[in-house]
Amino acid sequence: MKMEFSSNFATVAVGQEGFASIRRPSTWNGIVGIRPTAGLVSRSGVYDGWPFVMGSLGPMARNVTDVARLLDVMVGYDSEDPVTARGVGHVPGSYTKFLDRNGLKGARIGILRESIGFESDPIRKISQK
Repeated sequence: MKMEFSSNFATVAVGQEGFASIRRPSTWNGIVGIRPTAGLVSRSGVYDGWPFVMGSLGPMARNVTDVARLLDVMVGYDSEDPVTARGVGHVPGSYTKFLDRNGLKGARIGILRESIGFESDPIRKISQK
């Protein structure tokens, strides 16, 4: 996915989130991805016959604006996916109206110096160099 975006072969993409399949590629490749709440975006044609699977489809792009624009056209009720009925009345007119160029002005960014997890001593030593 990274090559397509960094080479300008793709502006946006739709990812299928079953187990971090939007979030992981976005994180690893320096792009923006959103895993929508179940019912926000139809899963029809992807998870057919699995109405209780909480997987979802979500937008991926090089910037937040493009992700918001793609999400705008993806959301909504679909009679082929009954879970989308949950979103009726809860979807704003457009997600782009929430974009704020100064949204992080004055924010403090934290840096995690020591993680809580399963990293081994060799990995910790390398990461501290």
